Amino acid sequence: MKLILPLLAASSAGCAWLYRSHQQRLQHAEYLRGLSQPQQYRGLPIVIVVDVGSSSIRASCFALVSEAQWALIDGSLQQQHVSSIDVYGEADGAKIAASVEVILDQTMEFLRVTDLTQKIVGVGFSTFAMNVLGINANGSVVTPVYTYAGRRKATAEWAKEIQDRLSARGELDEAHNRTGTVIHPAYAPATFLRLHKEEPELVERVTKWQSISGYLIGKWTTAGQQDGCLPISFSEASWMGLLDFRRSQWDSKLLELIGMDSNKMPPVADSSVPFSGLNAKFARRWPELEIVPFFLGVSDGAAANIGSKCLDASRIAVTIGTSAALRVVLSEDAMKNAKVPKGLWCYRIGRDHVLLGGALSDGGSVFKFFRESLRLSDEGEPCSYVCNCVEIVVKLFTICSLVQI
Repeated sequence: MKLILPLLAASSAGCAWLYRSHQQRLQHAEYLRGLSQPQQYRGLPIVIVVDVGSSSIRASCFALVSEAQWALIDGSLQQQHVSSIDVYGEADGAKIAASVEVILDQTMEFLRVTDLTQKIVGVGFSTFAMNVLGINANGSVVTPVYTYAGRRKATAEWAKEIQDRLSARGELDEAHNRTGTVIHPAYAPATFLRLHKEEPELVERVTKWQSISGYLIGKWTTAGQQDGCLPISFSEASWMGLLDFRRSQWDSKLLELIGMDSNKMPPVADSSVPFSGLNAKFARRWPELEIVPFFLGVSDGAAANIGSKCLDASRIAVTIGTSAALRVVLSEDAMKNAKVPKGLWCYRIGRDHVLLGGALSDGGSVFKFFRESLRLSDEGEPCSYVCNCVEIVVKLFTICSLVQI
């Protein structure tokens, strides 16, 4: 009897816990259904968009509600705050992959609960730029993810070394015009030169350099080439600072200068090229995505223009975040014979388009600056406050751009 009573109590507690958990799951499912009002999206094409940022990883679902209009499905946002980039400005590829996979788990749960899995037509990526990691012949990560935020003192020193070498040859401006980028620790040439000089054994282990999105798609699908490497998108390649953006090819002169074997660089492709066919492990995890196409990543700067519908020269996008940037999408013909203006950058973002713009490193202080300097009040419509700030910033950036040109 002394043993039976505790067992009964434990069993009762266990049953109560299971019941509560079941009820909570039902309530959560009901909550998700209420948020999304799924009936209005059923039967419509749906895409999943994964955003790999430096401070968070998130995914959202969009439904095609008209010929060219995608609508965010309310309640679909899944987000995990992470500190992807360490004190050296580098990230852990395996940790990023694990976080993205959890976010996709949650996204698929949302779509199952709301009964919206029947017509998933694609999974796309937006990634922080730049990002690059090395993989071996098995497709395993063998280096950190090197990023735009590289903070190693040696990287800055090697960037200066590249600048000096190009200047001595009279080729510094021409390198900027070919790649659309300046020589800076935020781009790959300085990082690659440092690795070749200081960590040659690590470089030797690398079969191919890869972007985050290419690595993830290669990890999940059977679409990898024989060497286990997928292409890198135009925008992710261009943000590395090693792409001849007019020719859509790796810049052979810069590769030679930094000692990079061109065979270790991935092929370059448009982000519209699909890769499908989940491998057995991930087909069990996400059966609804087994034959759904996955698309290479679009760099965050390009995504900002696309998302705000600034898709041609008639619209300029202003983005204020960790950094602040002014960007305009141009046809590739617009830059065919024109030089990249001094102080600006130009990235290829697709088969037929490039992105011209400039940036400031501390966008987060813009609102504080205008509030304190112009004594802006928090009262009134927040939208008006933001619009006023953006209008002023646009004017300032436009003037700066004209002066630099």
